[in-house]
Parts: sequence; structure tokens; C-alpha cells
Amino acid sequence: MSFIKTKKEVERIQRSEFTLFGAKLGFVYWLTNMDIVKKLLPPPLEPIKEPLVLAYIADFPKISFGLPYKEGAIFLACHYQNITGLYCPSMIVTHDIAMAGGREFFGFPKKIADINMSIEESFIRGSINRRGIDFFSLEIDLTDDSNAAKAGEILMSLRANPAGTPYYNFMYQYCPGTGKIKEPVNLVEFYLGSENEEAFDYGSGDVKFQHSIFDPWYEVEVEKMLGSFYVVHDTIMRSGKILTEVDVESYAPYAYKMWDPLPDE
Repeated sequence: MSFIKTKKEVERIQRSEFTLFGAKLGFVYWLTNMDIVKKLLPPPLEPIKEPLVLAYIADFPKISFGLPYKEGAIFLACHYQNITGLYCPSMIVTHDIAMAGGREFFGFPKKIADINMSIEESFIRGSINRRGIDFFSLEIDLTDDSNAAKAGEILMSLRANPAGTPYYNFMYQYCPGTGKIKEPVNLVEFYLGSENEEAFDYGSGDVKFQHSIFDPWYEVEVEKMLGSFYVVHDTIMRSGKILTEVDVESYAPYAYKMWDPLPDE
């Protein structure tokens, strides 16, 4: 091992796909307030008809790029040029390489925290704790029907199923020593694939938020819980592409969501 990578090591890092084998993901999804979605979506992303939110807690027991880890994320359904996708304002992981890779290769706004996930027959429970606060927790009951009638149809009709929907992220760099973002800010899209599905079940879901100034998931409040689903499969993270450049000044308020609030001067 060395600070200098061999040609073979570089080629392994510069791959076009990353695989998470046997990924276990517990999703909950709900409708929030449209004003919240409009506030949190960076231009040029726009809200879709329904203010749909998805969140998950996942266990990745074997991956192609490092050690196993757990992950949690929250997404807003949106569209760009009438293509419906998902925008991620926050993603939490338990491992530094997962954080670095997700940020640097894909543009996901990742932080490190503690994540618990338990799977007992048809019940899934999970929580995310950072700075001593369980700021998000979920419960999934796969023996129950979805919370709302036609919840699955709502999910599918909006094309917000993560297995086949683009993820919209923003990628950029900082000016040396200033903290300012510099041109270009790129809106990018990625698609996830899946193979070897072992389970897929719908159920009812519930979420709880605790107020945290460091991780304000509580902003995306629940107006109507729709349901949940649990999936076990190999998740494939595929290479993406740049869609367009975004104005630096207009994006600046959204650029520091990975940063905790600074202490008062």
C-alpha cells in the first residue's frame, strides 16, 4: 500500500459502476406541504404535481468499493425538463469512504452519523443519531396495508420509484481558501440499477422527527403518510452525466447543506 496508487488500483477506482450487494432498504413515503418543496428545491429543479417525499434507512452488508456501512437519506420528488426524478437534500452514512465516494463521485450531500436498523420478520425499524439527537426514525409494518389508498399507484404514477428514476444532484468545487463556490456548478443526473431481487413488499409506515439545527429533516413535515416498502437486492450505482450549468450566485444558499451552523461570533 502507498499514497501513490498503481495503474491497476486507479483503474479499479475509475470504474463506471459501483455495486452494493444484498442491499436492504426500508423506504417510507409521504406528502408534505408544497411550499416546503418549493423552498428546498434548487433551480432549475421544479416541483411535480404532488409534494412527494421519500426517505430510507438501509444496510449495505457487502460493497464493491470498501467496507460495509449503513445509510439514510431523504428525497424530494421533482422534475427537470419534464423528467421526474429525485433530489436529495441530505444523506447520512456510517463510513468515511462511503461519504467521500458519494460526495466526490456522485454529488450526494453526505455526513457521518450513527444509524441503527433492525429487521424482525415483517417489521423494520431504524433511526439516525447525530450530535446526540435521534433526528429521524422510521417504522415499517409489512403485515399491514399502505397508510393511504392507492399509495403504490401514487408512487409509480409519479415515476418516483428509486429503481428507475433519475437522481438529480449538484457538483461543484470551492475557491482555494475562501469557502466560496466557483464556476461551474453542474446539475447532474444518475440512475441506479438493481439485480438479484430477493424481496419487495409494501406496508404501512411511520416516521418521527426530533428537532435538530444540525440536521433539519423536520423541515420536510408529514401532511399525509402514504406508506412504505422494503426491498432486498443488489444496487448498482451507474455513471451519470452533466445536464446543465447553474448560476453560482443563485445556487449559493443551497451549497452548504453539508455544513453545520457556525457558532455565533
